[in-house]
Amino acid sequence: MPTLSNPGKVVTALFFSIAAAFGAEEVALRSLVETEKNFAATSVERGIRESFLQFFADDSIIFAPEPKNGKRFYTDYQDKGRKLSWRPIFATIARSGELGVTTGPWELAKSKAEPAPIAFGDFLSIWRKQSDGS
Repeated sequence: MPTLSNPGKVVTALFFSIAAAFGAEEVALRSLVETEKNFAATSVERGIRESFLQFFADDSIIFAPEPKNGKRFYTDYQDKGRKLSWRPIFATIARSGELGVTTGPWELAKSKAEPAPIAFGDFLSIWRKQSDGS
């Protein structure tokens, strides 16, 4: 039966391998949250239509109320100057870093000048890493 000549080195190497894996997951999770925040900021700055077209994948799905292609839906969307704002309060990501989920509250205001919400709720976004790494 083989014996370990230096079990301390094996344990140390294993610890750093595990720490590196957790570090990579944390980096991916932070990236996901920052992407959601950038998406929300773009909505306020450039408008609902423009932000959704920028951040949605070509094969994205929305429920309005039935499933629809998100890019096609927002291509013809008229936001009428309304202000949609949201923020993630929870996010999680697969260990592979390929899929992630964000959720939190949203508000829709008539305009930037009239910030009182005319509608509100909670959003749920499912994110998939694209082939270009975005």
